[in-house]
Amino acid sequence: MNEQSPQDRQSSPQGFGAPEENPDKMMALHRFQATVVDFFTDGKPETKSLSLYKLLYEDQQDTEDQQKGVADGRKREFRWYHLPANNVEWVEHLHNTHRNCRGLSDEFKSAAGLTGSHDRHHSTSTSPFAFMRPMSFSFDIDTWGQKTDYDQIGIFAPYLHFETQSNFEASSASINDVLRIPSTQPNPQPHEKPKTSRQEKHHSLEAPRLRIRAKSKDIHGRLIRGYLTPVSPGEAGALQIRRTLDQYYYTHLDTSHRDKDQVVYRYSHGILCSIKPKLFMVDQLWLWVINKDSVISCAPESIDDILMGAKSSSPSLQNEPRDLLMSGAQSPPTQPVQEIPARSVSRRTRRLKSRTQERAPIPQSSASDEFPKASPDRNHRRLDVRHNIIQYLKRTTTAQIKSPYELASLIMNNCANVFDEHEIPADYQFFDFFERSISKVSDSVAQLLRSFQHTVAEGFDEVEEQLSINQETKLLVEIEDIHDELIILRMVLNDQRAVAKKLSELLDPLGYDQNKQSKAQTRLLSAKENPVLERHLQRIDMMEKMTEKTAKALRSLLDFKQKQASISGALSLVKYAKRNAQQTNEAASQGRTLTLFTVVTIVFLPLSFLAAFFAIEIDIFPVDDNGKLGLDYVLKYLLGISAGLSVPFIWVAFNLERVVQFIHVLGRLGIISSFPVGILFSVTILVPVWTSSLDSITKSGVTIATSLFVLLGILSTWLYRMVFVAREFNRSSDSGSA
Repeated sequence: MNEQSPQDRQSSPQGFGAPEENPDKMMALHRFQATVVDFFTDGKPETKSLSLYKLLYEDQQDTEDQQKGVADGRKREFRWYHLPANNVEWVEHLHNTHRNCRGLSDEFKSAAGLTGSHDRHHSTSTSPFAFMRPMSFSFDIDTWGQKTDYDQIGIFAPYLHFETQSNFEASSASINDVLRIPSTQPNPQPHEKPKTSRQEKHHSLEAPRLRIRAKSKDIHGRLIRGYLTPVSPGEAGALQIRRTLDQYYYTHLDTSHRDKDQVVYRYSHGILCSIKPKLFMVDQLWLWVINKDSVISCAPESIDDILMGAKSSSPSLQNEPRDLLMSGAQSPPTQPVQEIPARSVSRRTRRLKSRTQERAPIPQSSASDEFPKASPDRNHRRLDVRHNIIQYLKRTTTAQIKSPYELASLIMNNCANVFDEHEIPADYQFFDFFERSISKVSDSVAQLLRSFQHTVAEGFDEVEEQLSINQETKLLVEIEDIHDELIILRMVLNDQRAVAKKLSELLDPLGYDQNKQSKAQTRLLSAKENPVLERHLQRIDMMEKMTEKTAKALRSLLDFKQKQASISGALSLVKYAKRNAQQTNEAASQGRTLTLFTVVTIVFLPLSFLAAFFAIEIDIFPVDDNGKLGLDYVLKYLLGISAGLSVPFIWVAFNLERVVQFIHVLGRLGIISSFPVGILFSVTILVPVWTSSLDSITKSGVTIATSLFVLLGILSTWLYRMVFVAREFNRSSDSGSA
């Protein structure tokens, strides 16, 4: 494959014009501020702040000075560009404008990590967002795609930052709103005329304006709507948003419910009610050292910083074109965008700007229509990486930065020092929030242990309440949540330390990480071990041990309660068994008493009946002269009949279960069912016989004969059933064996 030289490529440039058809991008370009710092051989660096639109599309004189290496007539060593968001499109345009190239080569994009290659750029499968893998690397490809004899540096490093809960919720709402906007164009109706290319272009430009018209005019929302929407389906947008701790760790999960329950938020919302609830955020630093004379860095800012910057830059927008600032304005049909050189773009933009300066001033769009207003308290500026670096460069006592590689180390160290406990106010001591939250849980666990000990000693009055594990479960969930976030914090800091270590390894052979100045002066200019980072990791180690100890104490308490519940259950069973035994004894005693009364009743019931029977005056009774029955006559019948009836029934009373089983057996054999038939037959025969005038001998004979006949029939029935059952059993046995 024949490669083009830089001269050949320069002769066929590609055009990179301003995205004038997208009002959201234009508003973001005008309102977001970039920082440019020039470093000279002698004297202090010079810093200037300008809009991204001017930096990327208008600063032609600055581009020419960049190529010459001069600024204000002085020889410049190198320049630092800082962009206020992780936006790939801005980085590419910055290269195109200030490296005087008309489009970055694919080789340079791949080497610098600006492509979607799997080794550097990772896009999650369950989310439209993308993020850079943490790494430091070197490459020897220039913007034209040619080999160089020097190494260029690239850095993608995560670092901890913060955001207020209200701003985070508003930002999430804007992101969700953007993702719900349909990007498809409705199909034309059959009766409509086919649109020309000019009409199609006007329709494609008008549709986004109509959709955005109902949206708020906040600056951060403009950035999200303009650059987060993917160019084509299945791809990530140019903007890479800030992430929470859970979004950084659980990359393939929906963490919306977890993001609302961070330890920092719970502590600042529940205990420090006087401050705004905040969240830990994981930002990314993108940094490139190009051609030894340029440093390009990108790092997102908190929304309060964005609003402050937008407010300070708002006067410069009075003369901007109305259709770029008002989202609902209708733009006239425009010609298809042609690829033109950057210089032509700048001249055309200046002509457009000069034509629109005569228009009447327009009302300023509010920077916070949707987001809360920036707080007048500027303490959070101490956590702003760009602000801290600029302040460092302004101090006369600091060591002079001699190379872009020292600047890269300075930026890396400032990212690591965001939460330096010696520099930030109390409202931002997030690691202290973790320690206090752990201490609060530990104290609650200690109180529960003491309460359980007291309850065990005093005895359990309310078992269900005193053995309840509701509080222990809540505390265990909280301490495990704290431990989970500590693991994520450790991961972020370890990734950051690994990137810094790799950067130091890359700079050591080049001789740029060795400095002979004092340690106090060069601490921020070296990529070696960062003391703030190491202190954070040590505190996390200590807090992890505290969480593990607290969780162990909680589990021990739960185990004690479980064992106590088992003991209480066993004691309850013993008491229940004792009560059952006592009740059983009482029931047996009552049963014996009832048996005694039953026997007495069985004995005296026939006697009472016979005594009453003999008391009746019947003429056939053999009475004496006084009309009384003789004792021998009464006792003979009274005792004989009573004994004949009482003895069998007493035996039945003491063997009731056996009698019942015997009756059940007789019932299964069908004998019991034969008795009613026999009795009915006997009554039918004997009643007429005994009521007739036959003599007693005949009556007795008929009675005996009838009884024998009935008994013989019952026995025959029983034998028949026994034989039938035996035959069925043998038949089933034979079929089973066969």
